[in-house]
Amino acid sequence: EYRYQSFETTPGDPASYAAGPLAGPPNFRAIGAQAGGGLKPADARSASRDTFSAYTEVTADVRDNLFLDAAVRYENASDFGDSIAGKLSGRWEFAPGAALRAAVSNSYRAPSLSQGNFQFSTTNFGAGGILTTVNLLPVDHPIAVALGAKPLDAETSFNLSGGLTVKTDIGLSFTADLFQIDVDDRITLSERIDCQNPPVPAPTQALCAGANIQAVNFFTNAVDTRTRGVDVVANYKTGLFNGDLNLSAAFNYAKTTIRGVNAAAVAGVEVLGVEERNTLTEAAPKTKVILTADWRDSDFNALVRATNYGSATRVFNFGGGFEPEQTYGGEWQLDLEAGYQITPNIGIYAGASNVLDEYPDLSDSLINYFDNLPYDVLSPIGMN
Repeated sequence: EYRYQSFETTPGDPASYAAGPLAGPPNFRAIGAQAGGGLKPADARSASRDTFSAYTEVTADVRDNLFLDAAVRYENASDFGDSIAGKLSGRWEFAPGAALRAAVSNSYRAPSLSQGNFQFSTTNFGAGGILTTVNLLPVDHPIAVALGAKPLDAETSFNLSGGLTVKTDIGLSFTADLFQIDVDDRITLSERIDCQNPPVPAPTQALCAGANIQAVNFFTNAVDTRTRGVDVVANYKTGLFNGDLNLSAAFNYAKTTIRGVNAAAVAGVEVLGVEERNTLTEAAPKTKVILTADWRDSDFNALVRATNYGSATRVFNFGGGFEPEQTYGGEWQLDLEAGYQITPNIGIYAGASNVLDEYPDLSDSLINYFDNLPYDVLSPIGMN
């Protein structure tokens, strides 16, 4: 396989980043479009990558009830060199319709071109709730380098899984799998570094001031993580009203922990701060349940799906030791769909997501900024 990737950003409308007549105190601190200025000419970037890869797989029914699989993938990326990934898996049917399965593998992911090259500035809330312009810099930017940024390495992972699958003669099937995923050198966004103030060294402070940059963050291979979890799925098929009714229930649990931090601090600032730790470990629900009923005959079909997202906790760092926290409760979402097959090749369908119009919990007064941000972007069910 040969793959070519390219990434390019170009400047936005000049009015989106220019300093207008009211820029600066005492009117407005930020310049350009408020809360999200356009890309400046200095932000424009262009990058590309060529990737060659080869893949081979061998499968065999070693015995009537034992299946084995082995696969190897070689990849060469023009900007990250060679990598080899492999997988071994097997399935043992120890009784009719019942089997154990397991797999072990490693994997490799080069940083995306956007992670290595995207440059942007936005307005965010800093210490004391003051609006601050934050620049996301690529790791080769002189200011990022002065603050300790290093070229991004590839992420690597080691994966284990094992489970049970059962299929009966009465239309019921069941699977349950345990899994563990270790990711080394995981790419995350660094903590925001206020680069015009201590403990940033004076020469770097001057460099930031000269470029009119107040705060900086950049991508970094900061952390090693471990995700452990379980997937359970049950399906049942039966006849109903001259059609087929398929019922399914699925449950997923996954918990991510931090195994190690590779870069403790740059310029005296902790690289993996409370916000990014929270994003990795607590900001997404650990559980998800999906209940589905799907009925169909030769002409009609109808589907009902109820999804439950577990609770999630968000932590913010507003500076000065102010780190408010809120847990958003779990939510159910109901989706409906119906369809009619007009001809063998033409069908018409209508459906709706979240038909009960469920919203996540409202953010509390420590987080919502005078009700201007009533919902958190990472709350379990979303706000859209």
